[in-house]
Amino acid sequence: MEEIKYKGVWWIPSQPENKISGALSYTREEGSYLQIDGRIGNSDSYNLIHGISNIGEKITLQKAFNVESIRRNGTGLDEYRIFANYLFVGAWLNEDVKFNKLFFRTNLLDEWVDRSGFDIKHDYQNKSVRINYVTPNKIELCSSDNIKIAIVIIVQTPSLNFVQKEAIIRQKAFFEINFAEGKDFNFLQNIIYQLRNFVALATNKPIIPIEVYGYSNDYIEAIGSTSYPSKIDIYYMPVGDLRDYDVIPPNMFFTLKEILNTSQEKLSRWFVKHNELAPVFALFFSIMYRSPGYQERVFISLVQAVETYHRRTCKNFDLDEEKHKERVSSILNVIQTEYKDWLSNRLTYSNEPTLRNRLKELFDKYNYILSKFIEKQEFVNLSVNTRNYHTHFDKSLEKLRATKSKLTLLIELHKSLLLLCLLDETGFSSTEMKNISQKFDIHRIKFY
Repeated sequence: MEEIKYKGVWWIPSQPENKISGALSYTREEGSYLQIDGRIGNSDSYNLIHGISNIGEKITLQKAFNVESIRRNGTGLDEYRIFANYLFVGAWLNEDVKFNKLFFRTNLLDEWVDRSGFDIKHDYQNKSVRINYVTPNKIELCSSDNIKIAIVIIVQTPSLNFVQKEAIIRQKAFFEINFAEGKDFNFLQNIIYQLRNFVALATNKPIIPIEVYGYSNDYIEAIGSTSYPSKIDIYYMPVGDLRDYDVIPPNMFFTLKEILNTSQEKLSRWFVKHNELAPVFALFFSIMYRSPGYQERVFISLVQAVETYHRRTCKNFDLDEEKHKERVSSILNVIQTEYKDWLSNRLTYSNEPTLRNRLKELFDKYNYILSKFIEKQEFVNLSVNTRNYHTHFDKSLEKLRATKSKLTLLIELHKSLLLLCLLDETGFSSTEMKNISQKFDIHRIKFY
């Protein structure tokens, strides 16, 4: 999703006769803005705006609204600035457009895929270089009756010039997703979100879409007697900062090559768990994608994610429900009537495990990894006291909470615990998880 600028004419689909000239720009940081020389439509918001650029590109803006207007009464020179959430280049789309195929690539995807078609040989003695390139085959990752996901390598070959001064071959790895039935754009965004998070889990870095396009069987172009779906480039503002992360495959938690034989199972589980444990995924990846904030807030979010994970995946009661009801009933029967409602409310969540018990259970589950970094009781006590202090600011806990280097350590421990939980849910074996844990960031922390 590189920066683009177009001049052209623009209209809303219900009023195609009212065409307004203007300029469109897109940047990853600011999104899509349309500057037009006049009012378009009778509202300040637009489900769709169509346009055609001065080079013949068909353009659609979706979910747009006025953000600025300069009105020069009586002159006919009013200006409007419109922001659009989504920009499509290549077709005039309707509101319920369905896509049949999606391609997208991200930062670090080439490194994670680690599949090259280059064979380069230097002959320094004869001052020659031989470059042979063969495009790698498609890599099938996951397939079902409804969706097929693969990695494809798309190649830019050298141009031929009268005076040849350079020859550039550039390959890019893309996710290719084929749908049995057309899917709307919201579905596409969800697929992109879940797959980019999978690569983020593998690389331990924020993953941002940098090129997205799709095809719809409803939008066909023809050259002569040959018909084919229009390529529709898609632009929007992705969440997260795109940085030049230099991560080589050996430093990743896992690469495509290492999971290729089990990619069907792991990706299938990933999609299911991404939905079942949506709050956990959202909390975990929001910490990865957002700029570093106060350590205390990061810690609270991590503990909240751990607690939510346990609540949704483990036994979430101390006693059987019927026995718990009997226990509560016995307690309420022996107290004064005026206190029953108050105590009944207090006992609403009394059958749930405490944070202390949840942490103990999860620590025991991954003891073979976590015990290398900290003793269980210390981890549990420090976590509970720190969480309770930053929730209630109880002065009695002030000296028992983790601060400075201890808080840094505690944050990394909870990140590591969540990573193990997500890897486990995705279908990684204990051996795989043990090997991955050798690359956890916590190894770089000096404890005191």
